[in-house]
Amino acid sequence: MIAKTRVAVFILAMGGLIFAQDYETLGRNLILDLFAARYEKVASQFDEKWAQVMPEAKLPEYVSMLSGFAGKFQEITGTRSEESKGHHIVYVACRFEKRMLHLTVTFDSKNRVIVLAASPSDPSQPPFDDKADAKAGIKKAVDEAAVDDIRVLIAWGANDSSGSRLFLESRGAPAVSGPAFFRNEYKTVNVYVGHMDRNVDLAKSYGAKLKADTLPALTVLNSAGAAIANTNATALRPEKDPAGIDPAKLAAFLKSHQAPAPNADAQFEAALQQAKKEGKKVFVWFSAPW
Repeated sequence: MIAKTRVAVFILAMGGLIFAQDYETLGRNLILDLFAARYEKVASQFDEKWAQVMPEAKLPEYVSMLSGFAGKFQEITGTRSEESKGHHIVYVACRFEKRMLHLTVTFDSKNRVIVLAASPSDPSQPPFDDKADAKAGIKKAVDEAAVDDIRVLIAWGANDSSGSRLFLESRGAPAVSGPAFFRNEYKTVNVYVGHMDRNVDLAKSYGAKLKADTLPALTVLNSAGAAIANTNATALRPEKDPAGIDPAKLAAFLKSHQAPAPNADAQFEAALQQAKKEGKKVFVWFSAPW
């Protein structure tokens, strides 16, 4: 009896070890299925909530969006995983024709996918740099935004804040990534606030109100560097998930505060009038922020 008991415990322990390692395999296979257009198989692994955010019918559009940005999918170059608050997060590094992308697949305790997101940077690295010069980072973003007359989004957060992490993951949801807010409409800066002991005065100067349980706080600046809007994670919560971030609410916030389209007709007419007055020709340059 004692020997059988020991064998049983040993088998369970080994089973647990294999089960933990399988999350990387699950994540890797899901990404391979996604780019092989096995959409039904991919969608079957989503939990109910993520199936509403990214239904099977939207998966071809999602793949097309990624391919348009990074080129044709080529291969997976590596995976790693971690566990956080009962969730298993798998980071999948992928090589595309034009650039690398990092896809994140988050599983719940029942092996269901609750988040699928993509990022040009490695999401396994701390997104909020505690050594960065926040003022310099914001100034750089404002200078870049001024060139295209778009907006700046500051995310005040921390690496151990679940809300901050969920905000970054929600950027990969179709409601947010589809309109290409972060490619075309906003320059973004992540500012580290620690445990409300870093860059707090800087945040206040932009009107941001920081609380540990409402991170991240978000501030929108115009191309001159003036704050025009503030919100936080509380305002972006889904109705049925007091700890989550609703991609639709985030998209609505970004949409309502993005820079208005310039009046090209007025600019063109003014140029024509000036050219006529000065006896010159008009050079028309068509461009976009991307």
